[in-house]
Amino acid sequence: MLNLYTYQMSEIIRDEIQQGVEIDGETQEFAFDLNEFFKVKPSGSFEHEAEVDRFLDAMTTQNKFPFSTPELRAELKHTFWLLNRVDSARALAKKLQAHPVFRDYEVILAAGDGKLDDTDENQKSFDRVKAAIAHHEKTITLSVGQLTTGVTIPEWSAVLMLSNLKSPALYMQAAFRAQNPCLFHENGTFRRKENAYVFDFDPAHTLRIYERFSNDLSQDTASGKGDTEDHLDVVAAFLTDYAKSVEAANTDLDGTAALCEEQGVVAKAAIAKKALPNCNIVCLTGDELKTNASAYLQVLFDADPKAVGGAMPGDDFYWTAE
Repeated sequence: MLNLYTYQMSEIIRDEIQQGVEIDGETQEFAFDLNEFFKVKPSGSFEHEAEVDRFLDAMTTQNKFPFSTPELRAELKHTFWLLNRVDSARALAKKLQAHPVFRDYEVILAAGDGKLDDTDENQKSFDRVKAAIAHHEKTITLSVGQLTTGVTIPEWSAVLMLSNLKSPALYMQAAFRAQNPCLFHENGTFRRKENAYVFDFDPAHTLRIYERFSNDLSQDTASGKGDTEDHLDVVAAFLTDYAKSVEAANTDLDGTAALCEEQGVVAKAAIAKKALPNCNIVCLTGDELKTNASAYLQVLFDADPKAVGGAMPGDDFYWTAE
């Protein structure tokens, strides 16, 4: 099973968020970007040196981060980290080798000159990764594009997205590097890899990638084409089915609870059946939706205008099917 986890970097870059960024003499809200976060100075060190240090520390200590416990580290013995610059990969390799936790991992710099289609360099990197895995219990492979297509490293159990890839296709190709069957031999016994992971540290970018990927599956919405008004019949059918699902969730507790167990939402149907009456599952549309959503956004705005982009949305933010 492939699992996707995204993480907010707000605590790690809180100083930048508070200060904003100056553009044309005006201070604008800081927009996080992984490529900028791992940018390197001409000297070879990170521009955001302290923040990168905090990021690596968070990875190994902060609750629910990938390498924060011995159990998680045991599941992530061999991982693939994707960046967008060769100099960033080199700088990160040095950081990892000096880190109190990551120094126990063999770091493979599969960066070359950063080209995606250099077959010879790709093969050399593949051979070095396989050799490292054969001789080291734990490895980290750093890449700027190599080994994302045409190769299989079964031992990889996770991909760390440390780059804001623009292409949904490249993102998906990289993401599925860890989803390959593998049989591990440990302590005299064999076990199969049951889970693979993708860890992404820019949730907003992740959503944009998946939106573009989904739209590109249809000629009607590919390359930015198509909107709600072009597909009213589809939207109407979705809303009808959604309303039926909500009604079923609130009236057919046994059937909904069974589905929750079947789909892996919870371990046992009995747990879902007990929780469902308190979940407040609703289907709001039209003016009722607008009233409730607007009130919710107003609460966020009153607490911090930046939470809703600096201003309350206008009427064109809502689609009421009228």
